[in-house]
Amino acid sequence: MNGDLHKSMLADENGSKLPASDASSPTSSGPATRAKSINTDGMFTIDETREEYHDLGEADQKLRKWIFAGMLFLTMLINYDCGAVPACLPEIAEEININYTNQAMLGSLVYGGLIISSLFAGPILQRFSPRDVVFISILLNAVFVVIFSLAKDLSLMFVSRTILGMTQAFYVIYAPVWVDEFAPPDNRTMWMSLLQAAVPIGMMFGYLCSGLIAQYAETYSWRLTFQMQAVAMVPILIGNLLIPRRLTDAQERRNNVSGARPRMDSVDIRQKQEVWRQFKTLLQCRLFVWMTLALCALYFVVTGIQYWITKYMITVLGADRLLVILSFAITCITAPSVGVFVGGALTDRFGGYKGDNLSTAVKICMCFALFAVVFSFPIGFAGTMVFVIILIWMLLFFGASIMPTATGIVISAVPADMRSFSSAISMMTYNLLGYFLAPVLSGAIMDAFPDEQTGLRWGFRIILFWSIFGFICMLPAYFESKRLDRATQSESAASVEMGIRGPRHIPPAELKYEVARRRAHSNSF
Repeated sequence: MNGDLHKSMLADENGSKLPASDASSPTSSGPATRAKSINTDGMFTIDETREEYHDLGEADQKLRKWIFAGMLFLTMLINYDCGAVPACLPEIAEEININYTNQAMLGSLVYGGLIISSLFAGPILQRFSPRDVVFISILLNAVFVVIFSLAKDLSLMFVSRTILGMTQAFYVIYAPVWVDEFAPPDNRTMWMSLLQAAVPIGMMFGYLCSGLIAQYAETYSWRLTFQMQAVAMVPILIGNLLIPRRLTDAQERRNNVSGARPRMDSVDIRQKQEVWRQFKTLLQCRLFVWMTLALCALYFVVTGIQYWITKYMITVLGADRLLVILSFAITCITAPSVGVFVGGALTDRFGGYKGDNLSTAVKICMCFALFAVVFSFPIGFAGTMVFVIILIWMLLFFGASIMPTATGIVISAVPADMRSFSSAISMMTYNLLGYFLAPVLSGAIMDAFPDEQTGLRWGFRIILFWSIFGFICMLPAYFESKRLDRATQSESAASVEMGIRGPRHIPPAELKYEVARRRAHSNSF
């Protein structure tokens, strides 16, 4: 981050550039009156206060909760196939007779479609009723899930997987917007966290169900698990049509109050010059760039392990499928949960990353990344399932420990008025260099070997070795954080004389909400 950009994050004590969270954050308390504030994009909004929410009436409050329950169910459903495909991969490959690269494309094309659709999903959601857009996209999603489950031609499978990703983008982008606008003021952070938690739960549910169905493939085809997913979407589609627009369309609510646009983390390709200007500014935030690339490496490793682990342990280690499914499911549930808690608590213990403590926070991330590298390398050489599962548990634990601190650094590394744009760019980068690239690159490496087991072994090793890039990207991030620490110290001294507060620190409540909001877009365990 250059000097001018760093100074743009300074805020006047009287509030001339006070961010929304400092005036009326999603979890802040205050007088029960309508208070105009500025959100993180610099646009004027009107936050719904506690009394205003209670004035809605018991019927509307209950309806919002039912809508949110349906959204949690839908979030799990659209992520179901992300766990189902890896679990069924051996059966799919055997029936269709496809190589590793094509197997990888079945997983990666969803993220490719998501990237493409995210470029125009925002403008469409702003132009048309989000309720109608989401209904059409989920209907198409269900249709193409069925098409994929019936397809016997590889080209048709590729097309259906790509369109599945494209249809998901509209809901994935709009769901956090709905929580922003319609969640109870006292529970907004919790609702956003639950929305984020539904992503890995859906993936894990798909992995478990599909693995069990594939275990008894003599009785049930792997195609059944995807047909079940499509059928489960029918009640959601019916419920969507019964919901009043005033409880689903954020823009309609804003029009009734202030006319301001709701925050939507997407790139508007219609405004090419503005997008390019913001992108160039974002590239000047070197800390943002390096930490984003480090997180890409983390998502690459996690996605690659998730995608190939079942086939790897069955084919290379000769492990029992049921044991693989159950042990990996338990690992994915426990290791990241414990890791996120430990990583956040340890960073807080050392003072977080505010003020001149930024380099300490990056150093903590580097330590976690180094431990992740240490535990990742032996996995590809381990000869037993038990040893592999133990090492993967440790790898996922230390990888997850990086998440809360690294995400907080990425959020705070850019000016508040660029938060939505930076969120959209970082998510597209994660999708491209993490979720999409991991299966494709490893699959291509596997096909480079004539022997199936040798190729699978080395492709899986490349995924594990990729963790070193995460650590390498943190090295320049650390030196940049040291430079920013020195700049913070010198500017803070000058700020005292000028009556300026100094570099902006995101309050813990707002940061927790923002982290949950960004991870609601994530497709990772």
